[in-house]
Amino acid sequence: MAFYSILEYTATGVTSIYTTPPYIEEAHLTVTLGGVGQVLNSDYTLSGTTLTFSVTPTIGSAIRISRKSSPDGRVVDYTSGAGFSERTLDLDSLQAFYLAQEGLDLQLEYASAGGYPANLGQANAVQIGINQTNIATNAADIATNTADITTAETDILANSSAISDLILYQLSSDYTKRKIIRVATDFGTIDPTVEYFIDGVVDMGSTSIEIPAGGINIRGYNLGISKLVSTAASYTMFTSPVGGSGNVLGQDFTIDVSGAGSQVYDIVSQSGFDAIEFARLNYENCTSLGSIDNYRQGLEEGTGRFGGTPSLTLVGTWVGGFRVTTSIVRSLDSGMTEPLFKAGAGFTMNSRFLTDINADLPPAAPFVDFAPSNFPNASTVQIQGAILTRAGFPDATDSSICPNLSATDLSCSWVKNIGLPNTFVGGIAKVTANITQTPISATGTPYDLVVDTWADSNLAHFDTKTVGVSNRGLRNLGVNPRDFRVSVNFELTSSSGAGDQITLLLEKYTESDVLISEITRSTRSALTLSGTDRVIFHFDSVTTLDTNEYVKIRVQNETDTSNYIVTPDSYILIEER
Repeated sequence: MAFYSILEYTATGVTSIYTTPPYIEEAHLTVTLGGVGQVLNSDYTLSGTTLTFSVTPTIGSAIRISRKSSPDGRVVDYTSGAGFSERTLDLDSLQAFYLAQEGLDLQLEYASAGGYPANLGQANAVQIGINQTNIATNAADIATNTADITTAETDILANSSAISDLILYQLSSDYTKRKIIRVATDFGTIDPTVEYFIDGVVDMGSTSIEIPAGGINIRGYNLGISKLVSTAASYTMFTSPVGGSGNVLGQDFTIDVSGAGSQVYDIVSQSGFDAIEFARLNYENCTSLGSIDNYRQGLEEGTGRFGGTPSLTLVGTWVGGFRVTTSIVRSLDSGMTEPLFKAGAGFTMNSRFLTDINADLPPAAPFVDFAPSNFPNASTVQIQGAILTRAGFPDATDSSICPNLSATDLSCSWVKNIGLPNTFVGGIAKVTANITQTPISATGTPYDLVVDTWADSNLAHFDTKTVGVSNRGLRNLGVNPRDFRVSVNFELTSSSGAGDQITLLLEKYTESDVLISEITRSTRSALTLSGTDRVIFHFDSVTTLDTNEYVKIRVQNETDTSNYIVTPDSYILIEER
């Protein structure tokens, strides 16, 4: 027999999941297993109309899931003039509907059992009558309030604009330092003491935003909702007054300036100590990002450049740096030839340009056109962990990515990049030709090596310094790193040195050739091989080197004054630890 509020199953011994009748509250369900009542969240759990037993019922067990809605009071109590949602109406109707179903199921059960039980009692009969009365009352209330609901919905639709204005007014009242921007003219004269909030897509047309000396602060909902856009030709979105602008701060909005000959910025710092800082900002379809002049520092976090030709020119002296992190560049105009970051007139940056950008560049567009002269301090062009590609493919040999810079330049510190060479600080000084003896005139005294020809290779942030007659030192030009490993591989020969004890000394010196310290030394005995007395050295050590300090090798004969010749292919190597 089919019931509306009762579901009965015979357990299969396989599944623990069963379907319940629909209900308003979990407490309205009664579950028995083999005639034994089950406890919610102990013996079983509910998720909507899905019931899951904690333990799979044994095969053949009788499962009964019944619903008994509460007739004690109404779930919904309507108030005149209130708005009514679909959920509210459904809930009110369901209470009456479920009570009616449960009353029918009760009668069906009694009928199938041969009539009402003798102990049903007058109280149950009275309760059934009350339930039927409640059902009728609820149905009448629903019918009575239908007109009110329709009227309220009509009023809401008719007054949606007024409601929106009221909300904005309330926001303005609650946030006295926030100005809501919905159209271009809402900006007006910029007040540095308030935050400008972009409420939706604002078409700026040909209206520029002049940033005063006190600066500007702009915020939006997110990159997709809040946008400042313009398709006007020869347009600049952000400009400076005479005397310059202050800090430019913003987050969570998009800029789209796509008109012919248009640009995003033409701003200059009023003091040389202002900052331009953005978090979660996108540039979409921009013809140009324009120029930023003489600011102290720039910061981009979570920014994106999508479409267009968004070249940004940095102008004048920046006493700080520019940091672009967690930034992505995609789908730029294939005809773009200007660099993503361009050195403008008089550009120098005294601190670092740091980025881990992920940029897919057009075929002819550089990443930067900076030159070493733009960065007077060592290791301040820091491209670290970046991915640079063209058409999705990296090529570390593509010199047009950074056409005026090399990974070995003193200004560059390029580390762990894809699609760009990396900087490996250090270098090698190697003997390539030599027949000249190093004269030794006293036992136990160190002497500079005499070598005919040295060759230097892989020098990065190092150069070589000639010391003595023709010895060679490896000199640190940088400021970071300071910690180095030095490898020494030398062979010396003599025609009269059999059995000599020969020492090589690895030493550290100042720029003015003053000995700072002996790093290490190694002593070996000369052996006669193929008629020549030979001594071979191979040893490593570590040291610190500050700017312009250098390391060199000297030789010392501990036994006599026999002279020695440094053989070709001997070398000293230094590298970052």
